[in-house]
Amino acid sequence: MTKTTRFASEADKQFWNDFVFSSPHASFLQSWEWGEMQEEAGAKFWRIVVGDFDAVALVVRRDLPLNRSWLYVPRGPVMTSSGPPTGGPTSPSKGEVPLLAKERSTPQAAGEVWAVLEEHLTQLAHEENAMFIRIDPMWQEWPHFAKASRGAFRKAEREVQPRHTLKLNLTLSEEELLAQMHAKTRYNIRLAERKGVTVRFSKDEKDLQHFLRLAKEVAERAPISFHPDEYYREMLKVLGGRPVKSAGADHGVARAEIALAKHEGDVLAVNIIIYAGDTVTYAHGASSQAKKSLMAPHLLQWESIKKARQEGFKEYDFFGVKAPDVGEEDTWSGITRFKEGFGGYRESYIGAYDMVLEGGLYRAFNVARRIRGFINN
Repeated sequence: MTKTTRFASEADKQFWNDFVFSSPHASFLQSWEWGEMQEEAGAKFWRIVVGDFDAVALVVRRDLPLNRSWLYVPRGPVMTSSGPPTGGPTSPSKGEVPLLAKERSTPQAAGEVWAVLEEHLTQLAHEENAMFIRIDPMWQEWPHFAKASRGAFRKAEREVQPRHTLKLNLTLSEEELLAQMHAKTRYNIRLAERKGVTVRFSKDEKDLQHFLRLAKEVAERAPISFHPDEYYREMLKVLGGRPVKSAGADHGVARAEIALAKHEGDVLAVNIIIYAGDTVTYAHGASSQAKKSLMAPHLLQWESIKKARQEGFKEYDFFGVKAPDVGEEDTWSGITRFKEGFGGYRESYIGAYDMVLEGGLYRAFNVARRIRGFINN
């Protein structure tokens, strides 16, 4: 039986997140709440469901001049061999959370799901006057079901999300996590504690102003770019407003929090942390040069890691390190050394791939992007 596709409705919200977060390739960027953030930002987006939740794709339109566009599936699509029980989540009872079924997919079935999703994405791209479709799923290699169509995609010139990252296993004890750190990182954490640096967590928009101020400081001294201020305000408005169940942290939604490190009233470092599924992601961070010797960012990370572990999350994702084969001249070298000080393990993904629908315009788009990058540098 041929698989069908449809756009998700509000009734699918919990089923969508359950499906995404049950996948080994889950990301908050494919969560239901990330779609709500696109809506808040005024972006056009779609949530595509294949079959009986055999695959999902949150697709965002990126506008170009002359009513042209490209479509982006951030950290997706998500496919897994697990899904809701047979019968499907099309008409769930209010408040009902499905139990995930056991293995029920074959390579042939997965290939059919992938082909149907590709067809839907292509049709949507034509309707939206898009010159290409970009995907960057959290696959460490092309899976068997997608290899047949790999020729339809070409490696993108530019990554949107980090291709390489560093993760911590939060099922380890605090003592084990400390033991795997570099000695200098442990020393810096203890130094910050001795010197009176404190950490607190917040969802207050007033505290976001500290991050925006420090981000501007960082951008002035380092070749690091940040999103416009409104992007972070929208993120906190949507993800910061997620309720947490009274019995403990709610892993079934994507939510955001601000972590601040202070010393005698001075905010020295601020991180934006995102909780989703079993993973906590250090999504954005900024710190001051003032009182740099107090090592506030080290304590800020450690307190964030401890909080994530105490709330039952299984992984802490540092969300981006430099490629293993590049030298110290890489702009990510400093932040990579900082993150590697906490130990953990690396993960690398295939990166961004484009399905090109209009070759001439696609080439012109890449040339313009390179010129713009050269001028900005």
